Amino acid sequence: SWTTLHCPVFDKSVCTPMLFCCIVTIFMAYLAVVQMRIYSPGEVFDEYLESVKSKLPEPLSDSSSDEDDGP
Repeated sequence: SWTTLHCPVFDKSVCTPMLFCCIVTIFMAYLAVVQMRIYSPGEVFDEYLESVKSKLPEPLSDSSSDEDDGP
């Protein structure tokens, strides 16, 4: 005759959330790989850096620092 062990690890209330989390994690990893292939990190950063540089004002001239060299 067989002996049935009641192990809480394989209980439905444990396995269902664990399986859901595993599926979500695998799907997120898949999306990360797909997004990295579509938008390579170097190209996206270069475009973002150029857009930020274009929005910045011109740097101040160094003449203001010369005024502080008093006696």
